[in-house]
Amino acid sequence: MSCPGWPHSLSLHLAAALCLLLLPLQAADWPSGVAHDFAPPVDEQLGLIEDANHARVLWRHRLHTGIGKGGKGSANEALAEGFEPTYGDTAAAIIADGLYVLSWAQASGEVSGDPEAVNHRYWRVDDELRALAASYLRIDADWQTVALDIHSGELRWQRSEPSAAMNFLSNKRDHNGVDPAAGDGVYVTVSTTGHIFAYNLADGSLRWQSTVGPWHDTAEAFKAEALDQRRLPVISEGPFGHRRSGVIIADGVAVVPDRQGGLLGLNLDDGSLRWQHSEVIHLQATPRPWQHGGHTYLVCNAAVSRGSREIVLIKASDGSIPWRHETGHNPGQLLMGDGHVLLNPSSNARNPARYVAYTISIDGLEERWAMPEGESYTVPIRADRGAERKGVLHQGLVYLMIGDKRDRRLALISLEDGKILSTTGDDLTGNAGLPVLIGDRLMVQNDSSHTGGISGITVYGLSAERQLQSLGSIYYDAFGLRQVIDYEHPTEVPWSNGVVFIRAKDQIAAIDLRAPQHGMAAATLNGVWAGFHRAPEAMLIADAEGKIIGARMELPPRGELGVVGTTARRTDGWTQLGFAQPITLGEAISTQVTFDFLTFDWQAELQMTAAENGRWLGTWQRSFAPWDEPLILTGELAGGSEGGHPRRGWPTAWLEHQPVTYFSPDLAAGQQRVFLQLHGALPRQDGVRNLTLCLDHDGSRVISGIGGGFSFNQAYHEIDGSSLTVDAAGIRGQAHIIANGDRWVPNVDWHNGGSLLGRLELDVQFGEANDQGIYPIRGSWEITWGIGGTRSGSIEATISKP
Repeated sequence: MSCPGWPHSLSLHLAAALCLLLLPLQAADWPSGVAHDFAPPVDEQLGLIEDANHARVLWRHRLHTGIGKGGKGSANEALAEGFEPTYGDTAAAIIADGLYVLSWAQASGEVSGDPEAVNHRYWRVDDELRALAASYLRIDADWQTVALDIHSGELRWQRSEPSAAMNFLSNKRDHNGVDPAAGDGVYVTVSTTGHIFAYNLADGSLRWQSTVGPWHDTAEAFKAEALDQRRLPVISEGPFGHRRSGVIIADGVAVVPDRQGGLLGLNLDDGSLRWQHSEVIHLQATPRPWQHGGHTYLVCNAAVSRGSREIVLIKASDGSIPWRHETGHNPGQLLMGDGHVLLNPSSNARNPARYVAYTISIDGLEERWAMPEGESYTVPIRADRGAERKGVLHQGLVYLMIGDKRDRRLALISLEDGKILSTTGDDLTGNAGLPVLIGDRLMVQNDSSHTGGISGITVYGLSAERQLQSLGSIYYDAFGLRQVIDYEHPTEVPWSNGVVFIRAKDQIAAIDLRAPQHGMAAATLNGVWAGFHRAPEAMLIADAEGKIIGARMELPPRGELGVVGTTARRTDGWTQLGFAQPITLGEAISTQVTFDFLTFDWQAELQMTAAENGRWLGTWQRSFAPWDEPLILTGELAGGSEGGHPRRGWPTAWLEHQPVTYFSPDLAAGQQRVFLQLHGALPRQDGVRNLTLCLDHDGSRVISGIGGGFSFNQAYHEIDGSSLTVDAAGIRGQAHIIANGDRWVPNVDWHNGGSLLGRLELDVQFGEANDQGIYPIRGSWEITWGIGGTRSGSIEATISKP
């Protein structure tokens, strides 16, 4: 088991405990990037989670395979963790014959690009870039492949092809990568410079090798020039950029893209050329398999140099073409399944698609139905995420993401006649895509173009009334996973029988979405989030021996509060709890627990008494070290309001039209929400920053509170206002305030390296309401930062069996 070095020792125990799987994974291989029309078969007895919070990490394998669209920050993080940082490639991994198999370009050689010559916004010249000269800035690259056991994450075999690839300066857009494929015991992969390698899946031995032809020669010439000039190119230079197709293995043939819009049909046994076509496949697409008469045919969407767009049917075994069909702009993976394909008939690449359904036959395509008119029934296909797959066709149903970014919904559609059976609310993020149907659960990638935040999976269940119901979301950040991603053409992630495999920048991880088979406990964590309007919840999951193998807690969503709006987490989520030692469900324990809030975390002492009659009770205690000389900051309230949109505490012009959001629910009758602006109230080692406070009250007491501050983009601050007094004139008294760091401000308490406790004194005077119902606010404030103290609360858990 390869899981060393994780921040919470629970991960070590978790990995070891889960090696003995309850259900086999082999039921559903994922042998290529277009496997099984994205509805892979699963075991009939497979039970999937009813609640997204039951997801847990199955295993982790520590490994760096690239930074994807990351910049020099990601490269230096990898270097600091002991890896040799590299761009890597953004092709998908596959699951085949019980193995997780992935290939990537690993920077190598003695020739590095000159850091002083770099001119790129992600790679500005400074000491951080110069530190990468001997590692990331290397131009040559080896083509690496690893095969991991899907049950345990252990390495089964590894291959390295010297100098068969090339390294790049990464970029937000324009990525490259050919998805590999496996079949008949053979794995086929294509390197960044167009080398083709076929390995025996059983042991990784080389079966044959070849190249994609003329494009490979061009790529190698470009690489030789870069080496001669000692210049590390950007991923879109020369013959590279926007090349994200994939391999298909069918009927004894490996169908490989030639990286120029054509396809090569290679004998799987020896790599010899069986057939070849030019201008038949989109540069960001992979042929989709369709079965007829015992043969596999490939449905290909072509966007060729002369500007025409068509669908081409190719017989995999001999390359014959039964028909071509003119169509519109259809980038990326075609939406296919059950003998149907959805196509956009319009050639306008900027407008969203109004899909038309066709049946596929050996004689051609026959139109069946079209989506209703209106923007709310269209699918965005332009620019950044236009090539991303937005639907699944399976067993007579279409699961399709429709609407624009402000009105994204999941629609359930009859494949027979196009009737819309149901839709969800507008709860999809604008970046949702890559849905996969696992049994009766639809798994939607919330955001495959970014790491952190809401990047993860939303789980939907299908009711007997054919209604899609959200079962919650799983955020990769909550498991410490920072994906290797491509912004424009998000990479498919492979599944196997209810387990999804995530490629992160420092590890490969398997996340188990099967129903827990042993004990678990639902808990409330009273006071863990100071100022939250209720106690956050937690979920603990045990293995067959009662050892806790998964522990997650509710994470209150953050409002904007004057911080950069694009980082705001507007929906509720769950994150991880980490224990300093393995613990058994229901036992009396005394240990340390880490509460992880994704962008910051803190430790507390945990005391639990032995469970009685399924009730497991305990306490937590958090300590704050005092400063030798506390810092006192004072000021007048710079602005504020009650019951309406306030002025923000820092100029954020692009957010002026948006109301400030908050994490508590809609206010009950008689309650009010107050916004306060405190300039120069947040301490930083290099000065002070502004603070926005939000307080909810019922006329006599403060119910909940939260703070946010510009330049604390990823954090939010806790306000315990239980001692404040409220009346018709205003709010007065003392409250505790906790400043929490984030990835940009790691040490808010620069003396002690953690969260910072302060004492807040408020004198808030309400003014008369204007005609919009907004109350002007005046008054003063004082905060004493660096006071010592403790906070504590009770934990109440109920143990149950599935």
